[in-house]
Amino acid sequence: MLVHLSVRNIATLAHVDIEFPEGLVVLTGETGAGKSLLVESLRFALGGRARGQLIREGAEQAEVIAVFSIPADHPIQAELAAADLLDPDDPTQLVLRRVVRDSGRNLLQVNGIAVPLRVLEPLTVLLVDLTSQHDNVRLLDPRFHREPLDSLGPVRLRFDAYVDAYKHWASAKQQFEQLKQQAQSRAERLDYLKFLLEECDRTNPGANEEEHLETAWKRLVHAAEIQEHTVQLHAIFSDGTSNVENLLSDASTVLRTIRRLDPEQVEVFEERLLRLQEEVVDFGHDIRRYGEGIEADDTVRAEMEARLESLRRLRHRFGCNPEELPAAVEQARSELSQLENIDHEVEAAEETLNKAFVDLSKQGGELTKARRNASKDLLAAVHQTLQDLDMKEARLEVRLDPLEEPGPEGLEQPRLMATLNPGEGLHPLETIASGGELSRLLLALKSASHESDPVLVSVFDEVDTGIGGEAALAVGRMLRTLATNGQVLCVSHLPQIAAAAHTHLHVTKEIADGRTFTQVQSVPKEQRTEIISRLLGGDVTPKAKAHAEELLRQAVK
Repeated sequence: MLVHLSVRNIATLAHVDIEFPEGLVVLTGETGAGKSLLVESLRFALGGRARGQLIREGAEQAEVIAVFSIPADHPIQAELAAADLLDPDDPTQLVLRRVVRDSGRNLLQVNGIAVPLRVLEPLTVLLVDLTSQHDNVRLLDPRFHREPLDSLGPVRLRFDAYVDAYKHWASAKQQFEQLKQQAQSRAERLDYLKFLLEECDRTNPGANEEEHLETAWKRLVHAAEIQEHTVQLHAIFSDGTSNVENLLSDASTVLRTIRRLDPEQVEVFEERLLRLQEEVVDFGHDIRRYGEGIEADDTVRAEMEARLESLRRLRHRFGCNPEELPAAVEQARSELSQLENIDHEVEAAEETLNKAFVDLSKQGGELTKARRNASKDLLAAVHQTLQDLDMKEARLEVRLDPLEEPGPEGLEQPRLMATLNPGEGLHPLETIASGGELSRLLLALKSASHESDPVLVSVFDEVDTGIGGEAALAVGRMLRTLATNGQVLCVSHLPQIAAAAHTHLHVTKEIADGRTFTQVQSVPKEQRTEIISRLLGGDVTPKAKAHAEELLRQAVK
């Protein structure tokens, strides 16, 4: 059960701490006092969407801490253990802490350990079942009619098994369709890949061949220009009277003269000059041989150009750069091999799909059977509760409408059919129920599925819309009965429901120093009559007090 809720800086909840006992806890207060804000805070602690506007004006962050007491044999113990989130000092305690900063950043902790939201999701479904004031409208949408039925223990197990089978079948179907589509368009692709690879085999490109051939081709194209410049270089170094060799020879003569004057220091310069002379002679010879070795052969050039054209054409067909060609060729060979084997893959995928469909049909049949069987018990419990909720003539049935093909939630769409008046036939629920009737139907469905639901806390946030009089008194008794199987928190404006509470919390709004503050106080037994009197009509008159006392007596019958 929820033991403690601590809220800091969420709108008007500046600093609120609430202790929650067992049983039915009802929160009352004027409109706008902050009752639903407390529910919103609990939802936030459970991983609900963090809205920046929740943060109190002037505060840098909002914080909610929710402390739960967990029975040792509750399924959530296994979930916590699997996620390594059990409190070693007290495994029966679960502390959720959620912080949102004005920057939008979030912190979520489970027993002091920071976790992502996805870790919290499987825990919250076992902790709290939160029914908001607009959830009765969901009964108008047939897509949600399966939820009360599928929440029952035997059906839930079959539903989970069906969902697993459906995911496997859907994946197998997608794989089969993709392969079949590939097979249908493979002939053209096969021909093209074979053409590409045959051309590749004919061309037989070498490693980096295009790059090397491009360099050699440029050399041939510019052969005359290269030869002209090499002749110039050779002349500079070796021909004529002012070439580099002669200049270095003159320099050597001058250096020998200096050597006679300073032999010790000049010897090293003579050695360096000698090396320069030898290098210049070698350079002159080499540059001449380089120039003479270049032949502007038109035949060789034409052959190079033809080869380059073949290499470029091949590369363009593969749509890649020269360095990417080997990988592109390998990828084409791999794709060709896959396409050549695709018939076998299609057959294997079809076999897998057929097996998945057989399993899906089996699981779907089991789910249908479980739904049909469970609906009898569900409807019996619902009808009994509707009797208590002053809807004695109402009758509900679950119709299982077959789907054209398996859906993600079963082979059929559960549909709630109802008759609310004697002598009337069954009609879709969404076509005949009023707001108050929807509220009571929702409560009846929740009540019927409550015993098989492992959830620790049931929260009802103003779900009594459109209810009053004897019906409201019956709703209060029903909530009190539900609380014998688990803690129930209820936000309500109705005095009949407040009278049924084991614990009555009253929410007020105060203004101090120009700021609004929400306060939550536990109503002592001796003050409950006064609070309920105000709920009845606003003024605490003797008549109102007598009425309140009568409600308190009737609520516990």
